[in-house]
Amino acid sequence: MEDLPNILGGLLDTRGAAAPPPATEVTAASIPGRLSGLLDQALFESVIAGELTRLAINPEVGPFLDGLVELLGQVLTYRWLALTAEASGVEVSFAHVHPSDQEQSLAEVAETLQRIDDDGTVICDTRAQKAASGPAANDELDRFIWNLDVGRSATGRFAVCVDRRECTPSERHVFEVVRRELAAPVRALLLSERAQQLARTDMLTTLWNRRQGLEFLEQSFSAYKRYGHALSLVMLDIDHFKKVNDTFGHHCGDQAIQHVANVLRTTCRKADAVARWGGEEFLLILPSTGSAGARVAAERIRQRLNATSVKFDSGEEHPITVSAGVAQCDDNGYEAALSRADQALYVAKERGRNRVELG
Repeated sequence: MEDLPNILGGLLDTRGAAAPPPATEVTAASIPGRLSGLLDQALFESVIAGELTRLAINPEVGPFLDGLVELLGQVLTYRWLALTAEASGVEVSFAHVHPSDQEQSLAEVAETLQRIDDDGTVICDTRAQKAASGPAANDELDRFIWNLDVGRSATGRFAVCVDRRECTPSERHVFEVVRRELAAPVRALLLSERAQQLARTDMLTTLWNRRQGLEFLEQSFSAYKRYGHALSLVMLDIDHFKKVNDTFGHHCGDQAIQHVANVLRTTCRKADAVARWGGEEFLLILPSTGSAGARVAAERIRQRLNATSVKFDSGEEHPITVSAGVAQCDDNGYEAALSRADQALYVAKERGRNRVELG
């Protein structure tokens, strides 16, 4: 057993310790220290993995990312870090930068995340790339970006930047550990976001469903009460929809609903919310908009639909018009505004359809 120290030393080398193998011969006295170092490293990696897994238990993106920043802030010093992931139409993008240098840092994040490399490891190391340029390289930022393996149909990237100094080997190791252990939590986060997206989306139109529309309306009305900004609603309904179903079939009726939804999606402002309220009826929620502005918006939508036709799968085209009722919220509550918008819609129907009425 005289060769036991050297045999164990060789096994330790194959373990892949972060430090290079010693130049001197391994002795029995050095083995406990090296074993201790490997155990410390394994314990550190286990703690990081456990903390990231714990964060992923929370299905909300915000708390997960806040927890990630808190965790990394305890073990690293960085200028900024960024995380982006996408799967099945769900995207999570996040950057943590210092408020005093936010604009410049966000520009660096955007530029860094555009870099692509096929090997999936470090694909951006500014200092390494410019080391040949001489002393000027000392002023460069040390930036690193890794691909995240988050599934067959998912992609992700994790990027960090160390501010105007060379990244130490221990920091690089921490970055690599975090990158490796991030994959599973990010995958779980994307799945959770996808489930929540399906829960608030109307399957036929991909607009918000009634539940999500009502939730946004409650939030918007709370903001109106707090800040006094105007808030208006538009209740919109497809004219003679039953005739479309009876004449062309329910499949064509679905296509008519999708046609109106697409016009609403492309015509409304980004700040506005559009929900399928039920059947062939839609609700538009217009923050910071009075009744006059809401009427203009509804009229714009009516005119655009009036100038187009829905094209069915059979190739046949059919004109589609809508009627709309507009109401501005007041201190009586959003339920009262909904009722007035619905009554105005009824008046528009009674007065010949394809028109907008104010409630």
